[in-house]
Amino acid sequence: MTEDLDLIKRLDSMCAERSTLDSHLEQVRELFYPAAMPFNRQDTPGQKVHEKVFDSTPEQAAELLSAGLQAMLTNPSVKWFALRPLDDRLAENEEVALWLEHVSDRLYAVFNSPATNFTPQQHEKYMDLSCFGTGVMYIADRPGKLPLFSTRPLAECFLAESEEGRIDTVYRKFELTARQAVQRFKNVTERIGKAADDPKKQDEKFRFLHAVYPRSNRQPDKMDRKNLPFASCWVAIDDKAILDEGGYHELPFTTPRWMKRAGEVYGRGPGMKALPDARMLQRVMKVTIRGVEKMIDPPLIVADDGVMSPIRVTPSGMNYARWDLMSGSGSPIRPLETGGQPDLGDMFMGDIRKRIDAAFYTPLLQFARDPQMTATQVLQITEQVMQTLNPILGRMQAEDLGPMIDRVFGIMLRAGMFDEPPEAIQGQEIKVEYVSPVAKTQRIGEARAIAQLYEIALPMLQANPQLADNLDDDAAFRGTADLLGVRKDFMRGTEQRDQMRQARQQAAEQENEMAMMQGAADIASTGSQAVANLSKLGPETQVAGNA
Repeated sequence: MTEDLDLIKRLDSMCAERSTLDSHLEQVRELFYPAAMPFNRQDTPGQKVHEKVFDSTPEQAAELLSAGLQAMLTNPSVKWFALRPLDDRLAENEEVALWLEHVSDRLYAVFNSPATNFTPQQHEKYMDLSCFGTGVMYIADRPGKLPLFSTRPLAECFLAESEEGRIDTVYRKFELTARQAVQRFKNVTERIGKAADDPKKQDEKFRFLHAVYPRSNRQPDKMDRKNLPFASCWVAIDDKAILDEGGYHELPFTTPRWMKRAGEVYGRGPGMKALPDARMLQRVMKVTIRGVEKMIDPPLIVADDGVMSPIRVTPSGMNYARWDLMSGSGSPIRPLETGGQPDLGDMFMGDIRKRIDAAFYTPLLQFARDPQMTATQVLQITEQVMQTLNPILGRMQAEDLGPMIDRVFGIMLRAGMFDEPPEAIQGQEIKVEYVSPVAKTQRIGEARAIAQLYEIALPMLQANPQLADNLDDDAAFRGTADLLGVRKDFMRGTEQRDQMRQARQQAAEQENEMAMMQGAADIASTGSQAVANLSKLGPETQVAGNA
């Protein structure tokens, strides 16, 4: 009873600490991501969510940035990571390299499987990250099945950092119906059980808490559910009762942040940066719409006591007026010229839209996708995008991609989904290398430097071949292949390469020996033939020859 109360008290404290941020995030949600869960109220399912939106530029900018992040970081059509041993000496071991290639292939199969739901859930996380600056994804371990990815609404998740500045605690407050609660938990409270048994109350909703945090008191030598590194507690909030308790080998949540201020836990995204412009855009668009309406359907000036019936402004409407008011050039009913200039509103909104697009890197992303650009131009634009987004992408690798791969690798390893590792790699640490288009672009400069070295050095090598002694061609070639993300099974191991070279050298030596033997045999045969020819000559010929 004490533990569940402590968990609920900490949840209340975390909610209070985030109350100021929630009001800020709600304003961002209304304009940039209306489909997201509200932060300070509860929507009725199916209700309209675009009441405050008159211009969709902010939402479109967020969607474009999210799609760009997915294409650059976790594109399902290309490989975006590779595994390598932390000890670089093992990287040249062909058996180890092939096993790591096998492991990465199995990991890709999980990430790309429709059963894991990774691709759509990752896009939702990118949307939260772009708009709110923080995303939360839960990776479920389902025994006998593949892992399941699920992006949780930031509105229901509350985070805490460790002393190292890493998110290590996630409290999730959510609702389930009584029927769903009975399906989810083996044991429920008496109140929830009664509601589930009553057909009229089984859809009644109850509040629950899922608390995941580092377990301080545990026995590391025991790996049962209550001694794993991270504790997991499911609490019925209203009944103040723990329904289930367990643990995780790794933190099951990934919580990337776009950027953060010192002393804050939650991130700040482009949506928060562009919020003032987005609010101004909606206001100007609303006024401009009113101005256009007045020009298309202007207000009317009506002569006092000059119209015989109520004014009809519908198409083909008939209005009757006194004949004496109709005789002059004027009219008893005429439009009111307001002098409005909607084009000024369009110009003003154009500037605002540019600022919003700049906050979401839209110009860079659109240039990179221009089909008329040459390959060189695409590379230059991509490098510019990388330079601009490099700090963000580095944080993404540290707080999202790396922990996500570690979590899935751990689940699959414990489930026996990999082949037996080679003896050389057992007990060794493995590191993740990112080979996505973004990572390749970040590393292409080094590969280009190697190619430029050979290109520039070619005339010098022709003038002085001994300069080639300074170059390790094998290391340069294999290093370039690594930088370009070439699959390990496309490259021969160093042992196999050396064996091939040795066999080629032996074959060449044998060929030279055979050639030398053949030459000696030819010389001997020529000498024997000469002696035979001399023996056929008579004594007189020999004497004459001597003379």
